[in-house]
Amino acid sequence: SDEVYVFVNRVTDSGADPYFDDVQTSDGTFSLKLESGHIYDVGVYLEPDSTYAEPEVVQGDLTASNELTGLTLQLGNNDSTISGSITLSPASSLDEEVYVYAWSSKGQAVESTSDETGAYSLSVPSGAVWYLGSDYQTEDGTTYSTNNELAVDMTAGSQNVTGKNLVIYQQSYSLPGSIADSFTVSSGYSKVLADGTQIDIPANAVPVTDTSSTVTINISPLTTGLSSTSTTKPVGYGYSFELLDSSGKAITSNFTKDVIVTISYDETQVSNEDNIKVSFYSSSKGAWESAKSVTVDKDSNKIFATVDHFSPWAVTDDNNTSSSAPVISAASFTVSESLGAGGSVGTITTASDPNGDALTYSITAGNTGSIFAVGSSTGVITTTAALDYDTTPSYTLTIAVSDGSESASADFTFTVTEANQVPTTGNQSLSATEDTVRVFASSDFTFSDVDSG
Repeated sequence: SDEVYVFVNRVTDSGADPYFDDVQTSDGTFSLKLESGHIYDVGVYLEPDSTYAEPEVVQGDLTASNELTGLTLQLGNNDSTISGSITLSPASSLDEEVYVYAWSSKGQAVESTSDETGAYSLSVPSGAVWYLGSDYQTEDGTTYSTNNELAVDMTAGSQNVTGKNLVIYQQSYSLPGSIADSFTVSSGYSKVLADGTQIDIPANAVPVTDTSSTVTINISPLTTGLSSTSTTKPVGYGYSFELLDSSGKAITSNFTKDVIVTISYDETQVSNEDNIKVSFYSSSKGAWESAKSVTVDKDSNKIFATVDHFSPWAVTDDNNTSSSAPVISAASFTVSESLGAGGSVGTITTASDPNGDALTYSITAGNTGSIFAVGSSTGVITTTAALDYDTTPSYTLTIAVSDGSESASADFTFTVTEANQVPTTGNQSLSATEDTVRVFASSDFTFSDVDSG
């Protein structure tokens, strides 16, 4: 009884115009009418709580033919799990569920929520690399989301992977206030939000029996539940639109006339302005679907969409960019053995993140006796005990840096220099016979010098 949708997405590597379509199937058979001369990705959408796993996306080649038959998409099983915990940055406590999603390199997608402590577990099919993300909005409107999705390699077969922790970072969105308006259906409605987003509903476009009645429209910015997929990712935040009739019942039927939604976008946040769309997120499919008509005005950085119903709408872009891992390069430090416990050795200055994400540091190898420590957020390296040149004149530590999603590591060399330490001796007893002369030699005394040589 699962809802199953088969979708096609035109491969546009050759510069062809984007094209997307889907069809629901109840018996497993499907047919779609497509323009020949192109290659299409073909896949399946399942309900988020389906007991099956979405199959791998396959390609249908219509470059030399106008028909392709016998294409099989085999539903699978979720034979693996990925689990971990979600934390906020800056650090803050969680007291409710957090949205978490994953998409695979083979076109599959899953979504779920964590528990109230941030612990999550996702059931996925093996055989692909999965990319995990999360977002969260507090009651006061503070928004957190993944800066870079976490890659988890599940290609080795069925497995239960633990410890895949996600850090979601506070975002600096300047969100418009929510709107609650009423209007007469026969008069239509037009509204410009504080961020420039505009909604234009023509007269008599709302599907109600009495066009002289008054309906309510609720508009609010949407920052959570906006999943990325293998083909599509949201740009910034979206919008939730809701229409209620005069009795307070939600109006879910399609408009009788085209409604225009105009949204401003930041060109620095998109990979290609020619490919951006206004799309709605279908919770039943766990996928984005484009508006019926989209026009991009690159000069004014605005996108105009013709929509036939109200859903969560957002500007979306092709998900064709991989997350950028931090980088770190090797370095050397010199430290005197006279530096006591808690002394500062130096600071790691060779690490950076292409996306400007906050970095955390850790020592992962070579720290014999745990004699060194590194500040997780500062990169400052300190000693935890006294150094001894004669015992260990050098150390090679592997230090890792993480942006919360991906990590990198490098080897750091620490050369211990010798300090001139004071020789030591102790109280000693010597004897001599009365009325005789005794000459004492150095061998009669006990001295110690720990310095080499």
